[in-house]
Amino acid sequence: MIASKAKSFAQKLGDALQRGKTVVKTAFIEADKKVQAAIKTLMEYKWIPGKRYEMAGSLHCLQ
Repeated sequence: MIASKAKSFAQKLGDALQRGKTVVKTAFIEADKKVQAAIKTLMEYKWIPGKRYEMAGSLHCLQ
């Protein structure tokens, strides 16, 4: 009986750890997607000496 309870507890603990790993992995994947999108957006900016920063194909400018 004690061995059965210990095994059940170990399985529950293992399941909880696996769910935690999945949540953390998902969070990192989502963060990576956001970073990639931000990098893509920054790569669209072009710098023209003596002028403002402009976003390619955009009418909005940043000084």
